[in-house]
Amino acid sequence: MFSGSPRIVVGEDFGIGAPSRSSVVQSTLSATSSSSSQAAASSEAAAPPTSSTARYMDRSFDTISEGPAPPHPCTALYIDRSFDATIESIEGAAEVVRAARAASRAASGPPRCRCGADATRLLVEKQNRNHGRPFWTCAEEEVERKCKFFKWGDVDASRSKAHAFVWRRFPECVLVSDNGFRAQDLRQGGLGDCWFLSALAVVAERHDLIARLFVDLDAKAVAAPGRCAVRLFLDGAWRVVEVDDRLPCVVKGATVRRAAHAGASRLAYSRAAGNQLWVQLLEKAYAKAHGSYQAISGGQIAEALLALTGAPSFTIDFSDPAFDMRLLWSRLVYFARCGFPMGCATAADHPQLRAVGLVGQHAYSILDCRTVHQKRSADGGGGPVHLIRVRNPHGVGEWSGDWGDASAKWKDLVAASGDPALERTWENDGTWWIDLTHFVMAFELVEVSMAHRAHVGWSSASFANVFCAKSSRTRLCAAMYRVVLHPTAAGTGAHVLFATALQPAARGSNRGRSDRKKSYKLGDICIVLCRVKRTRERRRRCGSGNGSSSAAGDEIDAVLGFGLNR
Repeated sequence: MFSGSPRIVVGEDFGIGAPSRSSVVQSTLSATSSSSSQAAASSEAAAPPTSSTARYMDRSFDTISEGPAPPHPCTALYIDRSFDATIESIEGAAEVVRAARAASRAASGPPRCRCGADATRLLVEKQNRNHGRPFWTCAEEEVERKCKFFKWGDVDASRSKAHAFVWRRFPECVLVSDNGFRAQDLRQGGLGDCWFLSALAVVAERHDLIARLFVDLDAKAVAAPGRCAVRLFLDGAWRVVEVDDRLPCVVKGATVRRAAHAGASRLAYSRAAGNQLWVQLLEKAYAKAHGSYQAISGGQIAEALLALTGAPSFTIDFSDPAFDMRLLWSRLVYFARCGFPMGCATAADHPQLRAVGLVGQHAYSILDCRTVHQKRSADGGGGPVHLIRVRNPHGVGEWSGDWGDASAKWKDLVAASGDPALERTWENDGTWWIDLTHFVMAFELVEVSMAHRAHVGWSSASFANVFCAKSSRTRLCAAMYRVVLHPTAAGTGAHVLFATALQPAARGSNRGRSDRKKSYKLGDICIVLCRVKRTRERRRRCGSGNGSSSAAGDEIDAVLGFGLNR
């Protein structure tokens, strides 16, 4: 907690060493008055300041696009050549090259396993999506002597089967319907990006968050038919990603995953009910930002929340020794009241999960939290029950246990606890209620984005930094930033400061992002929070109008916080 105004002013850095050419660390700072329970919905990127009053540079319209912008007005359909309708946009250029090389090697005969012998070609027997798929394995018959060699036997066709895709536009569809952005309209397709779509679903419940992701190209006089621009928080700064509205579809005769929601469109990936395109275009923009669609298959909900909100996020791990279920509930209620986007995830796949309608290693959205009251029974049961509303991004598949849509528990509710917000759809739409006890048993974590509702009392900014050179003796970053919280108009009140340290991720390094390293080594990211006391000499100089651009004379009064993440 800090006293002073929520307005952030960043003074000079303390100049510890010279910037190296190693990985850039981006720090995001957000501050607000405690009298407000809402936060800013804007973020600015700042160049390293040279005086006690920073001059900010708006990077919110930095654009990731290589396609030439058509003249305006223009009747020609916009085509984004930097993310074209090719297999490279599906798999990533590097993956396509690897598949071609593997096909060339496979044509010359079976590969050799680690034992030095020719591998054996077998078929997958397990009943899953890979059933019947060929693979190469060690030819040794004795299990204990196998070298554990494994390689798919059909890589020459590429997993996505390039010939199975055709790219289409949908002129009959609209970006968003008159009903607005709604979580229940979102449907996952044949891509493993449930983590991204579950985050998108809860962000869609906040109009202030979802609406600002789409850039008004008409206002910028660069609109063209088929052109869309999406704003995403990438590598610590807001950037605009431009795409066209061509979407990959599955050709006739090929299998469409989750075909019930694809309909006649045969869309390969995400879909939105009501002939809308906002889900598909956001997914495409996020895929382009990371090199390909397959680059965003698999991830963490918190990663997607950061990209969609730019706000700090954190994880509540149910396996933590300090985990407290009562504290979890109080937090969930507070987060829901603040409108914070929340997601949850299940652990590894298990028959017991499937028996109650859940999917293992899958991400879900948390839509609401409510307390209801059950009638008291003769055995002393009943009383208050904590319920959580969860949504499956598949759009189908629901919890079938206590407090699910068809549960008999609903008959025991006290009449006075009836609430329109507790309505059930009685349809397999992927949305249901679950009590807190079973929620903790079925899921393993909750991830939350501290995206407060927009309020003038909040401000945020991003600042660049770099890791120190390997030869550095101090092992400190190149710069430290001094943050000043000015007094409020009332002159009193405590304030809240969020600080997030980010380093580049390796996502997309194998799927189209040649500028990404294949393996980023996690550094010892440390945040030290100190209170700086102004000395008598510094106060005298500031009072005379001098010293505003120098920290000389300041000294650390106390270390308020210390965080280390390896």
